[in-house]
Amino acid sequence: MIATGFEGTNMNLNQDTLALLDARGDITLREIAAKTQVKYEWLKRYVARKHEHPSVHNVQKIHNLLVRIVPNALDVLTEYTETA
Repeated sequence: MIATGFEGTNMNLNQDTLALLDARGDITLREIAAKTQVKYEWLKRYVARKHEHPSVHNVQKIHNLLVRIVPNALDVLTEYTETA
């Protein structure tokens, strides 16, 4: 199944985090996993949209990192919001 959001929470967090992951450039999943303390295997499944109900705690940690290190993160999120 495809991860589409969180029931009862801000669904945009999931979508925004996936958009940032797609725009991460040279930042590897192993680097993200190490910096966020999220298991690498979990992150690989998340990026592949294989989690039906991803952990909001893991997604928030990833999002918090990516908004700081992805070049032009605000532009990525703005562009994604406008096309969604």
